Amino acid sequence: VRAALVRVDAAAARKTSAVLAFLPTFGVQGQTGVQYRWFDEPDAQPFWGLTATASLPIFQGGANLARLEQASAAEEVAVRSARALRLRALAAVESSLAREEELRKQLDAGRAQIEAAELSMQETRERYTAGLATYQAVLNSTNALFQSQLTVLSTHRQLVSARLALLGGQRGQVGGRHAHAVAGAGDADGPESRVQARLDVDRG
Repeated sequence: VRAALVRVDAAAARKTSAVLAFLPTFGVQGQTGVQYRWFDEPDAQPFWGLTATASLPIFQGGANLARLEQASAAEEVAVRSARALRLRALAAVESSLAREEELRKQLDAGRAQIEAAELSMQETRERYTAGLATYQAVLNSTNALFQSQLTVLSTHRQLVSARLALLGGQRGQVGGRHAHAVAGAGDADGPESRVQARLDVDRG
């Protein structure tokens, strides 16, 4: 996205240059010095001069107009390309947020499973102490608890990785001088608004 915005800025600069080609140019030239009528005269006569010039392109065979049309078309292409890249980046962020939300649900379910496994293991040990359960049952309940804990740790690691990837993607979206043209008109229901709203909720 950053490179696309740079291309938009470059295309806009070329368009501005093409527009300036239609405007008149002005110049000022000055000169000063001393002069002698004869080489053997002791007295010198100072002189100075100031000249102003102006030029206006009248007929260029359509070259300036063609350059302007070409620059305008190039700018439009750059803006559309950058806008498409921005939308794809926002879609990727939305997908990451959805994945993160799913992982949070899995994490909550895993924690509830750990609580259930701990209760089951405690009950099995009490039954084993009372002679109502075998030692194999104690081992099975203990193993179930360990498996639940491993699952929660794995889910938590995936959640952290997803958030780091999301933050890295946000840092990659850098605005430029014409970023407002790439983003388009502010849409309250657009993907960028939805993404920002979900990030604000997470930060809260």
